Amino acid sequence: GNDYEFALMSQKIGKSEAVLQSIAPVTVVTRGEQGSTVLEHGKPPVDVPVAPIKALVDPTGAGDAYCGGFVVGFMHSASALVAAACGTAAAEHTIGTFGAFGAPPPPAPERLRRLRSVLELAEPEGLAATTIEGVTSLERHLMSTAGIRA
Repeated sequence: GNDYEFALMSQKIGKSEAVLQSIAPVTVVTRGEQGSTVLEHGKPPVDVPVAPIKALVDPTGAGDAYCGGFVVGFMHSASALVAAACGTAAAEHTIGTFGAFGAPPPPAPERLRRLRSVLELAEPEGLAATTIEGVTSLERHLMSTAGIRA
């Protein structure tokens, strides 16, 4: 959830954010224009910055787009970082159009380009091998659903 919702949930149920994070193997907190943070057990937190946007038209549906992108990314890569980058790219596309359903998703090659640009921001010293494996798996999925042979 977003940072406000996460803090509110912590307050309402009387458990610290750290305790809440310890319950789930992966916790993702979105932070609006500051990006998102991926918290996985046994790993340091990873901040995923926002992708450079062409235009901020309407933020309606950005959180939902992030969640959808995250789920698809995680299903096909098994990497929380790749999934967060997918969510970020999906949200970036959504805020560039009016309304939650303002424009169809870009073609698969463009989605992959955006995904890689977000990952390069998150891992500026070079992509880890597990990240590359996750991107490769997701790329196969996107290209096959678009009818493009590798």
